[in-house]
Amino acid sequence: MRHSNWITATACLIATGTLAFASPADPPADSRIDAIKPEDIATFPDVNLAEAIRHPKGLIIESAADQIPKLYEDAGSELGLSAETHLELIDLLIDREVQWRWPECPVDADDRKCARLRRAEDRRYERELRALLGRKGVAALERYEDSMEPRYEVEEMRWTLASSKLPISEVQRRTMVLSVLRSGVLEPRRRYSRNEGADAVRQHVQARVELNDRRLLEVARGILTPEQMDAYSKHLNERRASVLEAETPPFALEKTAGT
Repeated sequence: MRHSNWITATACLIATGTLAFASPADPPADSRIDAIKPEDIATFPDVNLAEAIRHPKGLIIESAADQIPKLYEDAGSELGLSAETHLELIDLLIDREVQWRWPECPVDADDRKCARLRRAEDRRYERELRALLGRKGVAALERYEDSMEPRYEVEEMRWTLASSKLPISEVQRRTMVLSVLRSGVLEPRRRYSRNEGADAVRQHVQARVELNDRRLLEVARGILTPEQMDAYSKHLNERRASVLEAETPPFALEKTAGT
């Protein structure tokens, strides 16, 4: 099954998993520290940074347990799952995310051994997922994950407005999800080639980001209150520079740095 890379984005609101830290015996200096993203730290403003560096796996577990339940909140109803199966799926996805970002690979193991361990973990996950959902259910989950980008936009909107003391209702959230899932509302990401030229790539990224922001506001205008709209519009403007940097491929950023 495909592994999505959206999970490094800003975290969601409600943690449902159990926090567990790595053993104190785990070496704090570890290449897997790269698995921690700046957004993970930003998720928890009261986090002890020194403790997070000493026990990085714990932060990854907490981040995954915070994000996954919200981003897969509608998977139960859309896949026709029972409440119990939906919870089992969430647990499996959290475990998968943690394993992906903090693989159980000895620090001194070579790349080939780590690759074998990761493939074995992938196969275990796929077996457990098929046992839980069946083949049709796995295919339905993949379709759900194909729409993760617009779903994330709605989740970020919810997180932003809650932080602004302007929380959206469940009706607003669900209406927004259904609206942005309509084909063509958001321009999807795509891969870029050096052959396109750095300037052309930067221009395309900027046009896409600005177009999607306008479309998000158009959809939200009929769903949010005026106060919520003002806060959301301000958020989209404030995040634009960081989104442009994150979505521009490195070769195009290098061009910018050299000019």
